Amino acid sequence: MSPSSRTDQKLVIGGSPRADLLPPEIKADVKAASQRRGLFAIVVGAVVVVIAGYALASVYAAGTQSSLDSANVRTADLLTEQGKYVIARQLSDQVEISKQARIESVSTEIDWQKYLNELEKVTSDELGITGITVDSATPLTPFAEPTGPLEQMRVAQIGIVAMATNVPDVAKAVEAISKLPGFVDATVLEVKGKPGAYAVAITVHVNEELYLHRFAEEEETADDAGTEETN
Repeated sequence: MSPSSRTDQKLVIGGSPRADLLPPEIKADVKAASQRRGLFAIVVGAVVVVIAGYALASVYAAGTQSSLDSANVRTADLLTEQGKYVIARQLSDQVEISKQARIESVSTEIDWQKYLNELEKVTSDELGITGITVDSATPLTPFAEPTGPLEQMRVAQIGIVAMATNVPDVAKAVEAISKLPGFVDATVLEVKGKPGAYAVAITVHVNEELYLHRFAEEEETADDAGTEETN
């Protein structure tokens, strides 16, 4: 035997044993047990996550419900407060409606007594008025609109029947009438008779300048006063 062969066959004492005497079934059981422990840990972790999520959701839901309850209570309080002022609001609305109705009911009001007195005054030197008729608009019925392109808007018509001594006096009377407020036009419909005694018919139209607007002016004055107090 050669020296090299003797060296290769040296006996090693105290080394790690290399023989595996466990049966394969035991190894498989150990490996399965390890896998089961891993799966159990994963399941436990998932359960913990679900429980934590449920707890957070419950806390959020409780907070939301609390906010909703507070809002409902506030809404109920506001409705209760509004109910206390329903009658006051209704009365206020009725007052406003009454004010508007009052304004509308006299929206076409004209002081005819004053105007006719002025008309007689300015024509007294030329005409002896024997009769006057008035046809005017009402809040429900407007006055007839102009029929010709040159005619202006009018709100009332005055018919005058008078006596004149001569034709030039009629022209002077119409000129005097044209200087009154609200004048639109005047038409001499008829002049008949003889010198010294002419029968005259005149139609006069007036516009909305003659409207009094008394309640509307009162409302504007009240509104201006309220605005000044607010400022």
